[in-house]
Amino acid sequence: MGLHKSCITDETKDSTVCNLSSIAVKSKDVAPTKLTINNWSEFPAKGLPHTLKSLYIEGLKLCSLRQDILSLNHLTLLSLSNNEIEKIPPEFGNLPSLRELYLSNNSLGLNKNPNWQWLLGIQVSISVQEQFAVYTI
Repeated sequence: MGLHKSCITDETKDSTVCNLSSIAVKSKDVAPTKLTINNWSEFPAKGLPHTLKSLYIEGLKLCSLRQDILSLNHLTLLSLSNNEIEKIPPEFGNLPSLRELYLSNNSLGLNKNPNWQWLLGIQVSISVQEQFAVYTI
């Protein structure tokens, strides 16, 4: 406890000085850059955060892809392994930062005329594993 004089009112008041080491400082909320979804209940209620750099949606028996993934401009890694995806929409070629795409254990290529041309325009490494066959595009 000490006496402090106000410069404005010229009043003297008692004050208590507290030890700063005992004050908890809350950091500003940091937007997530990685998200793993292994259960339907784990999808964010407000949609996928636009700050994501890595997204893992695995083992959900997903047949088609969520369109909100297309708005993730910072996404560099996308893993959709262990689902039932039959095709990847060409719009995925417009993801500007995507560098890694994991599609193992899906139903890709079951369509008689799969269109993989969109992959030629992006710098992405892709590993597609179906049973014992591995396709690298």
